[in-house]
Amino acid sequence: VPPHKAPDPVHWKPTLQQVFVPYWTLESGSSTELEIRNNVKWRDLTVTPVIRTSTAREVSLQPVTISTDDIRMIDLRQAVFAVAPELLDQPDSFGSVVLRFSANHFANIFGASIVTRDRSPISFHFDEGVTDTSSGSGTMETIWWLPETTASDYLILSNASDKPLSGTLALSDAIGRSLKQNLIIGPSQ
Repeated sequence: VPPHKAPDPVHWKPTLQQVFVPYWTLESGSSTELEIRNNVKWRDLTVTPVIRTSTAREVSLQPVTISTDDIRMIDLRQAVFAVAPELLDQPDSFGSVVLRFSANHFANIFGASIVTRDRSPISFHFDEGVTDTSSGSGTMETIWWLPETTASDYLILSNASDKPLSGTLALSDAIGRSLKQNLIIGPSQ
């Protein structure tokens, strides 16, 4: 997505906006931090982070006000403990995040999650995704890598829309072998 220039203060006509962060987890041995940046240089913005579980349950976290041109980091373990402690350290404690706020454009906020494994030097950074459901179809490509046979690899798919998503997952390796699987992901799963 090309960089978005914040609108002139005279033209401030906010509407409800949403930014989707594709992954969080609080499974045993994992932690997640949310990074939320206010890209508007002349107005504080209040953002309500909402976590969606893999079963599409939504849990609203406490709203945060972010100063102009500033970044807030939220320890998701602490934030979830305050509103839904039953989600901590459970096998299915993962999902996506929706950042809801009022502004002129979704790009007035940047969101990301940083997932870490306890006692591991490796973290994973997931930037927000832009969801355009107007066309009804599309393709998304990425890469995968298993540096050694003992490594683990995870494929994370999330449906940010309010409609079921169906498609075909195709995994291809470097020598041209391919594995295809049809899949359906429910709304907000």
